[in-house]
Amino acid sequence: MGLTHIIIGFLFNWPLYMMTHNLNLFLASLLGSLFPDIDSPHSLISSFLRFNVSKIFRHRGFTHTFFCLICVTILSLIIANCFSISFQYVLCFSVGYFSHLIADSFTVSGVQLFSPFSQKIFNGPIKTGDTSEQILLVICFSILFVLFLS
Repeated sequence: MGLTHIIIGFLFNWPLYMMTHNLNLFLASLLGSLFPDIDSPHSLISSFLRFNVSKIFRHRGFTHTFFCLICVTILSLIIANCFSISFQYVLCFSVGYFSHLIADSFTVSGVQLFSPFSQKIFNGPIKTGDTSEQILLVICFSILFVLFLS
C-alpha cells in the first residue's frame, strides 16, 4: 500500500502546495505518508533502516496511533527548530502521517487510532493489496493528476 499512501498523502497536503508552490514539500509528505509503516520489516521505509523497528513495535501498533503521531510531530518540530527547517516541512510530514492513519483505518485489518487510551479498532472494507486498493489508487491518482493539470 506504499504507493497508495504516498498519493493519498499528496492529496491531503494539496492545499499547502497550492499556497506555497513549494514542490519540495512533496518529499516531506512522502516521508510522512510512509513513516507509520516503519514498524513493518517489509515496508519501503524500513528498507532504508539498519535496524528492524518491528522487533520493538508490532505492525499497525504504536506507530499507527494518534499518540505516536503527536510524539513524532513534537520531535520533528524540535529538530526543525534546531536546524532552522521551515515549519511547512513538519506540517506536510505530519499531514502525510495523518493521511496514512486515516487510510489504514479503511482497511479490513484496521488500526487502534486512540491507543493506548482506547483499544477500539477502526476498520473498513479495503483489503491491502487487493483489487479494492488498486481501485482506490487509480481514483486518488486520477484526482491528483487533474489537480496538477488545473
